[in-house]
Amino acid sequence: MELTELRHAFSDYPWFLIGDFNKTLSKADRSSGKLDRREASEFQAFIDGCELVEYPLVNHRFTWFKGGSISRLDRAFAHTQCLSHFSSLKLIRLDHGLSDHYPLFVGKDQVNWEWKPFKCLDCWLMAPSFHSILKVF
Repeated sequence: MELTELRHAFSDYPWFLIGDFNKTLSKADRSSGKLDRREASEFQAFIDGCELVEYPLVNHRFTWFKGGSISRLDRAFAHTQCLSHFSSLKLIRLDHGLSDHYPLFVGKDQVNWEWKPFKCLDCWLMAPSFHSILKVF
């Protein structure tokens, strides 16, 4: 089933579309500045036909790299019905791992998944077994 058919099948529900579209919309989407105008026009027609609004990428310009080439191929869209409920969401590019695509995060703020320091609540110090547990370490 085509995505445009899904849009009509689920027209009563708000929906998101997030992923690697392997298409660009403008010259700014590629570090080389190259643009296939026909492909970009078809992609824009798809976006318009599905009544999608794109969440902007807030912290970087590109989402894919290979060698010296970088592009914006990964995007997040919401149906116009969603936008009123989820207008504060942002698209954030995270640090890349093994893939040539950067992982994306859709949310209100970027989450720092790195190491966190140990935290201790005062109430733990008052627990009868706290000191005996501490001595074990």
